[in-house]
Amino acid sequence: MQIVPRLPSGASITIDAGDSDWTFESLELGIIAEGETVGTGRLVLDPSSVPGELGALYLFFEFEPSHRSPQDEFRFFFEVASPAAGSPEVMGVRFRRDAQQSRFLIGLDSVASDGLAASDFAINPQTGSGGWRVEARLDPAVFGMNAFAHVTRAFAESLDADEDFDFTNGFWPADGVAANLGSWAPLGLRYPIDVALSLDFSGSMRITDGQPQNRWQRATRAADLFAATFSLLRQSDFDDRIGLSQYSWGCGAQGTDDTGALAGSGIPGNLIAIPPAPTGSAAFTVGIDAPAPNNCTPILRGLEFALENQLGFAGPSEALRERFVVLLSDGLHNRPQPSNQVQLDNEFTAGERDFAHVITVAMGGDGIADTELLDGISDAFGSGELASFRTATQFSDLLSTYVEALSEPLGFEVVPPVGNQFSIGEPRRVVFIGVWNDPTHAGDLNAVHTGTSETVGGSVSNTAVGYAAVTVEGPAGGTWTLQRPGSGSLPDVAFALSNRRVNARFFIEQRSYGTGEPMRLRVGLTDRGRPLTNADVRVEIARPGEALGNYLSTIQEDCSVGRPTLPGLRDPIIIDRVPARTTTPEPGRVGAPADPSTGRHALAEAHFRRCQKEGLDRQDLGETLPHIGDGIYAADFSDTSLEGSYDFRFTVRGSTDDAVEFARTRRLSQFVRVKPDATATTHEIRTERQDDGSMQSMYWFLPMDRLNNYLGPGFGGRFQVEVVGGTQIGEVVDLENGYYAVRVEHGEDDPLPGVVISLPGTDFEVGYGERVPTARRGELEVFGSHTSLDRLLLPDPVLGFGFRGARSIFGPLHGEAEVGVNFPGTEDPRGEEIRILHFLAGLRLDIPLSPRIVPSVSAGAGILNLSHLDPETTLLLHASGGLTWHASDAIGIRGVVRYLQVGNEWEWGTTSGAQFTLGIVFKP
Repeated sequence: MQIVPRLPSGASITIDAGDSDWTFESLELGIIAEGETVGTGRLVLDPSSVPGELGALYLFFEFEPSHRSPQDEFRFFFEVASPAAGSPEVMGVRFRRDAQQSRFLIGLDSVASDGLAASDFAINPQTGSGGWRVEARLDPAVFGMNAFAHVTRAFAESLDADEDFDFTNGFWPADGVAANLGSWAPLGLRYPIDVALSLDFSGSMRITDGQPQNRWQRATRAADLFAATFSLLRQSDFDDRIGLSQYSWGCGAQGTDDTGALAGSGIPGNLIAIPPAPTGSAAFTVGIDAPAPNNCTPILRGLEFALENQLGFAGPSEALRERFVVLLSDGLHNRPQPSNQVQLDNEFTAGERDFAHVITVAMGGDGIADTELLDGISDAFGSGELASFRTATQFSDLLSTYVEALSEPLGFEVVPPVGNQFSIGEPRRVVFIGVWNDPTHAGDLNAVHTGTSETVGGSVSNTAVGYAAVTVEGPAGGTWTLQRPGSGSLPDVAFALSNRRVNARFFIEQRSYGTGEPMRLRVGLTDRGRPLTNADVRVEIARPGEALGNYLSTIQEDCSVGRPTLPGLRDPIIIDRVPARTTTPEPGRVGAPADPSTGRHALAEAHFRRCQKEGLDRQDLGETLPHIGDGIYAADFSDTSLEGSYDFRFTVRGSTDDAVEFARTRRLSQFVRVKPDATATTHEIRTERQDDGSMQSMYWFLPMDRLNNYLGPGFGGRFQVEVVGGTQIGEVVDLENGYYAVRVEHGEDDPLPGVVISLPGTDFEVGYGERVPTARRGELEVFGSHTSLDRLLLPDPVLGFGFRGARSIFGPLHGEAEVGVNFPGTEDPRGEEIRILHFLAGLRLDIPLSPRIVPSVSAGAGILNLSHLDPETTLLLHASGGLTWHASDAIGIRGVVRYLQVGNEWEWGTTSGAQFTLGIVFKP
């Protein structure tokens, strides 16, 4: 089978019958007749602007000069249905050399209708002795399909109408016969799939959460069902592969006792071909040991192993493959560093983030699992439906999450039951799967059509994994039920996987959300490429009822709620708080492992235990998504006022225009963070005299957002601090109630030092004290200029204007870029007015004297362009001094005096001069 490559991200094709923009990898084809190549072609797949959606097929063909007649034709056919659907459906499109409009074809000859829109194809006829070209974009929707099949057969035919030539037809493939589908070329319109399942093997996975099986048993059983489902859906044309790994770290000395396992007993760490669906008592994870109680949790290490060792990022990797990591953890990352010290931008390269899609699954809620970290990982490794974050504690939710991960890459929809009935639509294939809570109860199943009593058996079943599955090819539309052919209980969980006549797209933009920011919920529905407009689309929402940052900041010693407070004025300055706090489980707790909690999770665990609280409160909501046009159902979910994970369960029910009922479902999650705001953050400065006569000041601050949410404890290691006029002592102090402090030493008679505190990854930045250093954020300056160069060039000083942008590189050191223009009114020997443009770059060092007055020096180089003079462009060097007065944190006034040196390229010799600028500085 030949794989059609995808159009690279950012690349585009202009439909102009030319191949100048086909500079990327494409599938190369040859039209052969009587052993000669009479035409060459290329195919490439546009993956569509919707993440994960199979888009249009682009084709380009060029024919030899031997084709001369205006009646010459090119026909391209493809198979609409897979062979499993019975009699294949064939459709195509034809193009005539005389550039008459293209025509659609049904079967091999009959014209269905007018063809592609004029913007979707182009023909270069090249009459006379020249050859000709055709280029087209084939969108599945115009053929009445949601998408091309992942595996299709294609056939191209070039008809020569010149009677003087020796052949009538040229074909691709060379031995192809139009009427013989078996001789057509098999095309793969997706890449082979590699899936790496990465499971948390820490001691906390031994916890039962009050359920019959512990977290590890639930995770491995879901992995078994995932592998079985992959096997039931796999297409033999693709060499899809799967691998399973586990990750842990010995709970000895932190950061050094790396004694955990990455592969483990019986685990196929390397990728293997998709195994057959397990029957009898076999299982994909058979022989895997349970995690030891003293295993810790290196989530990032597990992800690295999956990317590098399983999927092959570290070594030579195979091209044209779709790579996925399904990363599961109960979320308490604690090795080799605590999660509050993790900065994902520093952990993974851009190449790693583009290499694979990562689906993260948290077994636990906010305050118990590190839902923020897992959501951040999925954000860093993609967007849309191919990379996502989910929460799942119950086995049924975990199973749904795993199975839905296959939905997009394999082109199937998950159909939920209503009672015991499935509205599958009218697909070409459906797989019914039933799962029993007690695996030993599993047995054969029959699928029965409720209208005709048609019964399909031949299921596979397994009493170790606890599932049974039955596949129906070409099922009738309507509803189906599952029945046991003999005695025995029906499955506790059941779902159907249907390929797409009705296509449902579920989408929430995958990005970092802050409290109060709306999420756009969107579902797109099409039936054979046409929008569905009368469906009932609902979403069940589980949202935070209380936020972790708020809870940790306001919980009091008696378990009541109150505003966080600072130590009393007579209390000593607290300097011994440890941001990366660690707690161990309470001795004797059922299922308690030695896997410790760290940072804010350790603090939450201690408060939960002390106040006899199971976890943070949750709220359930429901919402209906209205139809907004073209089969799109959408609404903005704006009730995001609290930090935490938001879980969405979409349910779609409806019927097609020809009354075929269908249902679809999907689960997605998003995490909402507290993004503190400088204007909402309160602060206090306390100063004390030390025994040696020096002074120490504590700059206390309470980070909050504009909705009065507390950032909460646990972030001390993430803050960045700049101090002017003093020396920072120690790290940022975390009072573990939302307050933080920076400890600064300075002289007794010195002004109060300036301190700027920022939180990387957010816009949070505050400055305290009398000598605040220049802030890190960027600035834009609009200035007027007064420029004087050598009088041979500018007889008189001239006025101009320009724009200057700057960004802090490190503290007061900035990078600058500038563009300016002058109109001297001078004319060249031809009488044309001279225009002077300059483009400069350089470095600027600020030297703050106070929070308001900041002198600076700068130097750099650039380009000077003088219109109508020869040469027009030359080098420009500059050095300057300036003074800025900050009227506020957002606006200021700056004056700059600059020395200029222009390259010695004019006949009158070296040119130098001076420039004065006066501008308004904005800090957005």
